[in-house]
Amino acid sequence: MSKIHRGGNLSLDEVVNRVRMRMNGRILSAEDIGAEYRIRVLTGKGKVRRLRIDPATGEIIR
Repeated sequence: MSKIHRGGNLSLDEVVNRVRMRMNGRILSAEDIGAEYRIRVLTGKGKVRRLRIDPATGEIIR
């Protein structure tokens, strides 16, 4: 996972930590594909969620 800030963007590590706390879950995978971060998380309720995150804001892309 990247710890490098790119032009004001949140790092992948920062986003992973936020998702982990927000979902109360375990991160299964995280990747930086340039325009977005893709994260798979196992929630505290036992569901796997696939998230697309905007690296500039940290918000989930719908």
